[in-house]
Amino acid sequence: MTIKEIMKELAFSDSIPENAIKEAINKKDEITPYFLKILENSIVNIEKINNGNYDDNDEEVFAMLFLAYFKEKCAYPLLISCLPKIKTDPYELMGDFLFQSLPKVIASVYNGDLMSLINVIENPEVDKNIRMAFISAFEILTLWDYIDRKEAEVYFMSFIERFKVPEDRDYIEFIAMACYDLGFIDSYSGLRDLYKDGYIDEAMMSIREFDEHFKRTSQKITEETRTRNKLYHFVDDIIDEVSWWSHYNDEFDDDYEDDELLDEDEYNPGYYQDEDTETIFRYSTKIGRNDPCPCGSGKKFKRCCGEWS
Repeated sequence: MTIKEIMKELAFSDSIPENAIKEAINKKDEITPYFLKILENSIVNIEKINNGNYDDNDEEVFAMLFLAYFKEKCAYPLLISCLPKIKTDPYELMGDFLFQSLPKVIASVYNGDLMSLINVIENPEVDKNIRMAFISAFEILTLWDYIDRKEAEVYFMSFIERFKVPEDRDYIEFIAMACYDLGFIDSYSGLRDLYKDGYIDEAMMSIREFDEHFKRTSQKITEETRTRNKLYHFVDDIIDEVSWWSHYNDEFDDDYEDDELLDEDEYNPGYYQDEDTETIFRYSTKIGRNDPCPCGSGKKFKRCCGEWS
């Protein structure tokens, strides 16, 4: 297959384009500059992207995936330059990729420039979900020892102290859960105080569960996180990365549908509300907060896709 044929199949296939993926991997040296050029074009065309006048989103997603699979460090500064400039809804651009794969992509192409990572995380002008993707990338890099654990713990706790204001509650809770997964035992007391201060919702993680978790050693917690959660790995299998994409799975076509608004006091863990549209979306099967997440990560729903929702 030529590069053009590969890209056409990647962009327009209704099923997982396994042949094109394998061909692209076989042509790594030839196709890598092409993928880098796609990201460069994204930077140049960021205004068009934000105005909805740029239609190459599928190419960009695949470019990021392949560059991550190739561990192409030249892609890191391009992501740092492009992603924070997205002003439109990034989910509209990237779909499921935003939550499930983007943190792994960022971590996979990381070139050691930690300050650039931190600058995105702390930039209030950057979209919330983009910032959280960079936080998750920081967590992945720490989990696999690409960032010193103590340095990461000091930074995360510093972030919590510096940004502990009500409008940043989501970020505080998100980073607290990262500390939970990384087993930062030395910060246990400070993290537990976040419950008292209202920054961790017990619906997300009960105090009892939190306390039991930190009775284990840091090494044990780290090993468990590495083993049970595919979201905390690098991109090492592109077919696996795209296998759950909704447009490759007919069974997901009806996963979300409009429904009647729930009564104010009614609680159903299979629902969440979109604040902008005031529409209730429903999973095809009701999912309890402590059930395994349907994405296959091995994580509880409340701390995986349910957390993003």
